[in-house]
Amino acid sequence: MIRTRVELQSALQSIIGTRSDGRPNVHYQSPKNIQLVYPCIMYEKTNMTADNADNTKFYKHETYKITYISTDILDPNVDAIWDLPFCRFDRQYPSDGLYHTIFILIT
Repeated sequence: MIRTRVELQSALQSIIGTRSDGRPNVHYQSPKNIQLVYPCIMYEKTNMTADNADNTKFYKHETYKITYISTDILDPNVDAIWDLPFCRFDRQYPSDGLYHTIFILIT
């Protein structure tokens, strides 16, 4: 089970690997000045909630939107991301010849 953003980064990196130049192809809240190489993954935190008891937060949940971008609509990495624990498919759409697949994952 993925509990932290660092664990999520590691899990996503293990799915997609690294670029030929050794740079990662997984970007957390990616800056505007980065040159994307496809396929790639961009993800961001979209929500935080907590389970409370006795006025104490005993478990915090973070929600992430994961965007997988590829030139191949049948890319097998889509299924690998979907197989992550507590991950659900949200939508898929084409844009400028690239296929964007959106997932929601809750830690």
